[in-house]
Amino acid sequence: MVNGNTNINATAITATNSIYGGGNAAIVGKNTYLLVSNCIVQNSVYAGGNGTTAIVKGNTNLDIESNTNVTNHVFGGGNASETGTKQNNNSTGVVNIAGATVGKNVYGGANTSTLYGITTVNIGANAITNKNLIISDINIGGTVFGGGEANASGSENYDFSFISVTKGININIDAKNHTSFNINGSIFGSGNASSTEGFSYINIKNYGTKTSIKRNISIQRATTVTLDNSYIALAGATDRTNEYSNVLFTLSRVDELKLKNSSSLYLRKGANLL
Repeated sequence: MVNGNTNINATAITATNSIYGGGNAAIVGKNTYLLVSNCIVQNSVYAGGNGTTAIVKGNTNLDIESNTNVTNHVFGGGNASETGTKQNNNSTGVVNIAGATVGKNVYGGANTSTLYGITTVNIGANAITNKNLIISDINIGGTVFGGGEANASGSENYDFSFISVTKGININIDAKNHTSFNINGSIFGSGNASSTEGFSYINIKNYGTKTSIKRNISIQRATTVTLDNSYIALAGATDRTNEYSNVLFTLSRVDELKLKNSSSLYLRKGANLL
C-alpha cells in the first residue's frame, strides 16, 4: 500500500504489457499521476491500479504526449479497480491526450469498475489542461467513451444499468494545431455498456472543415452535445438497448444538440431520442 500519492513518468520505453498509474492489487491512499511520453505500449494504459483490491482513494491523472503508440485502450481509471470511495463520492479522473496513436478505445473511466465522482477526457492541444505536454498527431482507432467499460463482471449485456461514473462526464475534443487528428469510431457521453448517474457533456471544436469533413459512426448518450466550427458526417450505429435494436442511428439519446460557428452535421441515418 502507498499511503500518499504516486507519480510515474514513462518516457521513451517499450512496454510489452500494460502501464498502470496505481498499484498491482495494492491501494493508493491519495492520488495517482501517470505521464506516458514517446512510448510504445503493447497492451493498454491505465491511470489507476490493477485488480479489484488496487483502489485509488483519491484522484487519477493521466497525460499522454509525443507520438506515444498504444496497441489497445486508454483508461482514466483502473483495471477492475475503483477510483475514490462510495462514501466520499468526490474523486476526479482526468485524461489529457496531446499526441498519440491509440489502436482501440479511449475511456474516461475504468475497465469493469467504478469511478466515484467526475471524469474528464481532453483530446487535443487546445483541450488539454496540462499545457506543458508535447503536441503531436492524434489518431484513435476506436471510440471515445467518457465512462468505463462494461459492468463489474465484464458482461456483454449492453443494458447500461451499471454505473461506471457516479457524478458526471466531460468530453472535450479540439483538433486545432494538429496536422493529423482522427477518431475513427463513435463518441459516447457514457461508458461502453455502462452509464453515469449525473451529467454528460460532449464538446467538439475545430474538428473537420468544409472541404475535409470528419467521418465518424455516431454520437450517443449525452446531456448536451456542442459542435463548434466542426464538420462531421455520421454513418450510424445500432443500439441493442432500443426497441428497434437493428436500426442504425447517428445520434442516440442526446438531450440537447448545439451547432455554432458554422458547424455542419451530415446524417446518413436518422436520430433516436434527440
